Amino acid sequence: MHEPSTERLTGQFARLDPRLSARFRTDGDHVVVASGEIDLATAPKLWEALALLIDRGHREVVVDMAGVEFMDSQGIAAILRAQKCLAPEGGTVVIRAPRDQARKVFEITGLSELIRVED
Repeated sequence: MHEPSTERLTGQFARLDPRLSARFRTDGDHVVVASGEIDLATAPKLWEALALLIDRGHREVVVDMAGVEFMDSQGIAAILRAQKCLAPEGGTVVIRAPRDQARKVFEITGLSELIRVED
């Protein structure tokens, strides 16, 4: 089992997109912090960040969306893809602190029933 760490993930994440970053938190959450817009241009970078954490064996991946101003269907697809990868192993994606627009997207699409959304 991976021991929680306070180290910041760099390297691969540094090349992704300046609006996306990932970090380990001391409470064991594996967090991808997103800001700006998650759309056609940035959703592939979100998926890369999520996939890296999944590939490292993390079974709960948190997407901190407090800084996300807009998310379209491409962002939803990246999050759903991660959920589909994690579910067979008993894992999950957790959405943390989405703003109103993103929260509405999760509610309207029914994703809030599939993926945990936290304030």
